[in-house]
Amino acid sequence: MRSRAERQRWHDMTTEQQREVLRLIAGRKLRIELMRLRKNEQLGFDFEEKFEMGELF
Repeated sequence: MRSRAERQRWHDMTTEQQREVLRLIAGRKLRIELMRLRKNEQLGFDFEEKFEMGELF
């Protein structure tokens, strides 16, 4: 979840800077999970739900 710049500079960062990156990562993960939940709600599909098929003709 780290950016390219964060990965490249990780070993040069102070402990405080690394902690800030970890805090940012937690927020990124949360936003991704919320987006996934909203996407599933918008689709509105329930693939577990059973439908009875009626006669077509």
